[in-house]
Amino acid sequence: MHNYKALRKSDHKHKRIKLTGKAYSNLRKALHKRAKGRCENPECRKYLPLFDAEGQFDIFTCGHVSHIRSKSLGGDDSMENCLYECFTCNCLIRNWGEKG
Repeated sequence: MHNYKALRKSDHKHKRIKLTGKAYSNLRKALHKRAKGRCENPECRKYLPLFDAEGQFDIFTCGHVSHIRSKSLGGDDSMENCLYECFTCNCLIRNWGEKG
């Protein structure tokens, strides 16, 4: 289990990785596996499927790739800079800063 607050505040200094298409999908799957299918916010831990019953990504029920350091601030698409989060936690962090 990651130290959620420490990860959010950390200052990574490494080459920026930007993934697209299949590679980004594979990142999402790897994050899902690491998180054991649950939101990585320790205050939430809601179960999040990779896909809905029809095999599609549903923005409200499926897990999201959340960046610890946002891409706009130089963050990248590495496993170290990403968390698997639910829609609510992802939106709270993105729009209002760190939870708690």
